[in-house]
Amino acid sequence: MQLRKWWAQGAGSSFFSLATEEKTTEMAAGDNGGGGNGGGDGGPAAAATIESEEKEKPRLYVYVLAAFAALNSVNLGYDIGVNSSVGYHLQEEQGGLGLNDVQLEMFFGVFGLAAILGALSAHKISDALGRRKAFAAAAIGFVVGVSWTALADGYPSLMVGRFVTGIGVGFGLAIDPVYIAEVSPPQFRGQLVTWSETATNVGILLGFVAGFVFKDLPRSYPWRVMLGCGTILPVILIVVVFTVMPESPRWLVANGREDEAAVILSRCYAEGTDTNELVDSIRRAVTEEQQANGTMSWYKMLCRPTPGVRRMLLVGVGVAAAQQTTAIEAVQYYVLYILESAGVEDKGTAFMYLLGLGLLKVVVIVLAGRLFDHPKVGRRPLLLASNAGIALALVILAINFSMGEPSVGWAVLALALFVCFFSLGMGPGCWLIASEVFSTQIRARAMSLATFTNRGCAVIIGSTFLTLRSALGDSGFFMLFVVLVMGNIAFIYRYVPETKGRTLEDMLRYFDEVTANESVRVVRSNSDGDGDGLVLVAHDSQSNPLQLTSGSAKDSESNGRREEARRQEGTTTSTIGDEGGCGVAVSGGGNFDDDGGMSDVALDA
Repeated sequence: MQLRKWWAQGAGSSFFSLATEEKTTEMAAGDNGGGGNGGGDGGPAAAATIESEEKEKPRLYVYVLAAFAALNSVNLGYDIGVNSSVGYHLQEEQGGLGLNDVQLEMFFGVFGLAAILGALSAHKISDALGRRKAFAAAAIGFVVGVSWTALADGYPSLMVGRFVTGIGVGFGLAIDPVYIAEVSPPQFRGQLVTWSETATNVGILLGFVAGFVFKDLPRSYPWRVMLGCGTILPVILIVVVFTVMPESPRWLVANGREDEAAVILSRCYAEGTDTNELVDSIRRAVTEEQQANGTMSWYKMLCRPTPGVRRMLLVGVGVAAAQQTTAIEAVQYYVLYILESAGVEDKGTAFMYLLGLGLLKVVVIVLAGRLFDHPKVGRRPLLLASNAGIALALVILAINFSMGEPSVGWAVLALALFVCFFSLGMGPGCWLIASEVFSTQIRARAMSLATFTNRGCAVIIGSTFLTLRSALGDSGFFMLFVVLVMGNIAFIYRYVPETKGRTLEDMLRYFDEVTANESVRVVRSNSDGDGDGLVLVAHDSQSNPLQLTSGSAKDSESNGRREEARRQEGTTTSTIGDEGGCGVAVSGGGNFDDDGGMSDVALDA
């Protein structure tokens, strides 16, 4: 406790003197017609924009906190990477446990099932005890589970250890992107939240290295030593949590510990930033969201959400599911089997390919971390490009395995393309989008739900790969996922907004406005035939009908011009647009005409 206080209040200052000086960030809420998503979200977005004059890098203290949190993801990555080798050894009669295909699928599948349970319980400890103690709980669970698995003397014991490990991983997977997002200044959030996925890939690479280094140990030692090495980093994380890692400032504000939050925020934001204003902003956001949604229980979030919350869940949970429908779980766990089917018979050669793929994955994901915040790129284009590239790689694999004798070169090329495109977008983007679209009031539960969905899909895919491959063949298996990835592209294009540069606290307001036009329907129109004078009915968040009389608008830009004119006249105007460019303006008074064709808009409540 004393060491942590020393770090936050004293030692942290030494880091600031080394960090790049940054100018004050001005966060201003404003309208952004069209939502910045280029046509899949319809309607204008009233999301906040960030007017920043800061230099390119965040403060060093923020880097340190993000690195602490990312250690948790390294644990997950190591488990994925090392088990691609462990599974291979477990099927051996000499030195392994002689597992058959179904037992091996269950070995991988139970991990995801346990991760689901861990994810569902994550919000309780995270919200009640704080993000920091949640990290500790996840790391302790991982250490216990991995140790149990490494010492297993039979299949039942092996499965128990695997189950405990999965609970720890699922618990932690829902926490670290949230923590990083809550300590990061908005303009650096994309880069830093992707550290979670970068750390996962570093862990995967370390797992591949462990598999290569210990593959030739005698008797049953290889897989046991590979697993045992996975306890090192969780122990380090436990020490960090109880010594120098501070609590999330947003959690502190939500729990009435504003003075402590101000200290942490002063270390995370540029020198001269008004931390009191930051605390007030967080407090207002929490209060506003509580008033909008009430006390958010699981029942209310899932069964009685507002339209805005429903869309948040669709986007955040949908992207989490889409990550797994790329077949990443199958490729990572069974890559040695895929290489073997392609004709790679030498174990040493297969492991060298494995190391190369792991290293390539890390390099690309570091690049992607910067592209997510690039002013000319952003989240949404990278997600679309990522899925398109993954589909191409899977098509190449399917065609290659449809040949009588598959080519090793084409198989390795396709796997390299697969990991590159996955790491470019769907890898880091999945959790970045989830951490950005969920408002504070639902964030912990919603992240747990997203993780639940992600790991649920992982269970299905990881525990059926060998069975599906046997039933469909290698080519049929990969073509199945080509179809699923094309579905990902359609989903992202239609529903996922561009979240770059928007503050976390404004996402609820954004989604409420985006979904407002979905409540509007035409009930009758005048008989003049030109579409003017349509009578529309909308519903507010309590499903109370509102009658709107409207005409047509040519495009969302004219909607924006009318709304600006209304502001100048001192009236209250809310413009709701749809994908076709039609608009409804609800005004507190006055009539207007313009080249968009809108006239005499009235509100009858």
